[in-house]
Amino acid sequence: MVQEAIEKVETPEKLRMLYLFTYANCRAIGRAGWFAWRDALLYELYQYLMAGLSPDFRPSATREHFGEELLERAAEIDRTAEAERLISNAPERYKVEVSPQQAVQHLELIARAAKRPAAMTYEAGRRQARLWFCSSDLPGRFAHVAGALTCKNLDIVRARAFTLADGTVLDSFQVYREDRPLPMNEDFWRSVEEDLIRSVEGELDVETAIKEMEESGPVASVPTRREVGTVHFDNDSSPDFTILDVVAWDRVGLLYILCRTLGKADLNIEFAKISTRLGLAQDVFYVDDSKTGEKITSDQRLGEVRRALEQAISE
Repeated sequence: MVQEAIEKVETPEKLRMLYLFTYANCRAIGRAGWFAWRDALLYELYQYLMAGLSPDFRPSATREHFGEELLERAAEIDRTAEAERLISNAPERYKVEVSPQQAVQHLELIARAAKRPAAMTYEAGRRQARLWFCSSDLPGRFAHVAGALTCKNLDIVRARAFTLADGTVLDSFQVYREDRPLPMNEDFWRSVEEDLIRSVEGELDVETAIKEMEESGPVASVPTRREVGTVHFDNDSSPDFTILDVVAWDRVGLLYILCRTLGKADLNIEFAKISTRLGLAQDVFYVDDSKTGEKITSDQRLGEVRRALEQAISE
C-alpha cells in the first residue's frame, strides 16, 4: 500500500498538502469523533510516505530482507533450524510487519510454548506495554486473552494476531492503564502470563471475574441503558478482511464481550484497534470467517452478527 501511494503522491510537497487536507476532512466528517489512535495512524502513514519519497530510501520491510536478516541473527545463537521453520510457516503479513530482531525473540517464545499450553513475553514502560502471547489456535482464544487482561486491570489499545501454518498463534497486545502507571516488577507480569494460560485452559472463569469487577467498581456516569451507538461493516477498504466498527458506552469487560460474541459467530479476529474517550468506546476489528478464511459478504450473516453484538452489549 505504501509503495503504491508513493507512486501516486510523487512529491513531498503534494504529500504535505494531502496530509493536512486528510486531517481536516477526518476531523470535520468523522462519524464518531476523532480518537487519538486515528491521529497516530494518520501521522504514521505520513512518516512512511515521506521517508519513501527520499532519494536515499531503501525499503527494509520486505520478505527477502526479513528472511536474510533473521537467518543471520539466528545463526549467531545456534537457532538456524528454528528460524527456517518460522520463515516457512509464518504468513506473509508477519514477514513485513515484524522486524527480524523481534522474530529472533519469538523463536524462544515458540520453544517455550511448545512445552506448555502457552507462553508470554513483554516489554513494559510506565505508560504502555507490548505483550506477545504464543499458543495453539483455539476457538475463542482472543476473547479469553482479552478477558484475562481485563481481570488484571489492563486496557488493550491495539491487538494483532498471526497464525502460522503449523497452527501456532502469535498474538500481540499493546496494553496500558488509564488511571495509573503500569507495574514494573516481574512478579506482576509473571502473574499475567499465568492468568493468560489459565484462561485458555478454561481454569480461569473470566466471565464471573469480570462481572464481580463490574459490580464492585464505581458507578459509571453513562446512561443506564447501554445502547450501541454504531455497528458498521466495511468490505471495501481491505482486500482480505471485513472491517467491523463498534461504538458503544464503555464498561468493564466490554472488549471481552465483543470478542466472545464474534467468536460465537465463527469470526476470526486478525487485527483490532481499541479506543475509549469520554466513556465512549470505539473498537475496530478486522475479521474473517474462522472456517473458510473469507470475508463476510452475506447480508444475512452480517445482520446476524449485528443483532448478536447489539444484544450482547445491551445485556
